[in-house]
Amino acid sequence: MKSYSFVFTALAFAGVFSTASVSANSQQDLQQLLDSRHWHRVCVNEASGLSLTLPRAAVRRALEQGAYLGYCARNGDKRKIGNGHMVAFEQRTPSGEPHALGFRFSAATLHNLPMMPSDGATCYDRNGDGQIDLHDHAECVGGHALELNFASTDHVLAPFKWGLINWNVHGHAPMGIYDQPHFDFHFYTQSFSARNLIRTGECGMLIHCDDFQRAIADVPFTQMPSGYASVGAAEARMGNHLIDPSAPEFNGAPFTHTFIFGSYDGKLTFWEPMISLALLQQQPFFCAPIAQSASVAETGHYPQQYCVKYYSARQEYMVTLEDFAYRTAP
Repeated sequence: MKSYSFVFTALAFAGVFSTASVSANSQQDLQQLLDSRHWHRVCVNEASGLSLTLPRAAVRRALEQGAYLGYCARNGDKRKIGNGHMVAFEQRTPSGEPHALGFRFSAATLHNLPMMPSDGATCYDRNGDGQIDLHDHAECVGGHALELNFASTDHVLAPFKWGLINWNVHGHAPMGIYDQPHFDFHFYTQSFSARNLIRTGECGMLIHCDDFQRAIADVPFTQMPSGYASVGAAEARMGNHLIDPSAPEFNGAPFTHTFIFGSYDGKLTFWEPMISLALLQQQPFFCAPIAQSASVAETGHYPQQYCVKYYSARQEYMVTLEDFAYRTAP
């Protein structure tokens, strides 16, 4: 411990760290995560790319001084919303393997979020009156959409290609489940151009009826995430949404966070953590498992958990896919 105390002292004098404390709301979840292993990789200076492997007992102090877990991040696209920005980022090991893929945003981003239900990007004149009602879920879907590219587009990020964040001030269907303010964080395995070909129309959630049929096409059994099911929740410019019927929100508990898969033409097209605004405001720090399939359609790195982490010293959130396993398609 003396050697690590020396490291922290030296870094503090060098101006690497700033002082702050971890949010009280995050303490229990943070401690549980730290207790999961004896050593953790920590980024102590993002500007220089300095990351260290530290013993569990030293990690909390590093976080209190402005560090964050994992390798130092590389940022991709940035999109403004609220009083801040959503930023796509990735964390890689020294050998280039993915450590985490996600979105980061300041605490200020959650203030002054749009109050209009839709940005008007995905709408359809369902009642044929020649006007689009941006306040009406019957004519607009997708809330406020932010499309972001990650820093890299090479094969190492396969199968993931780009990201989409949707802010839903009044939530969305099904009513009584997801009808509260929340963010949808999409990690797309489908190309951007293919996603944009999913047209608006009269079926499902404002999707063209021909595209609705393509959206609800069965995913091969071996590629279906364990425990997930299709309920025909197909949406324009997205496709079908696959749910876990055993999730707490479908069994009497209020929605706080959940994981959704997307599909189209019988293929998985996106991986989606959904996080309520109320939970984010509690400044959580946790990871949860992602259901896996018996096989994959594309060789690549597949996450086994998703995480929501608030770093008080940085006043920053990170929503990530993590714990990647390399899987080979048949």
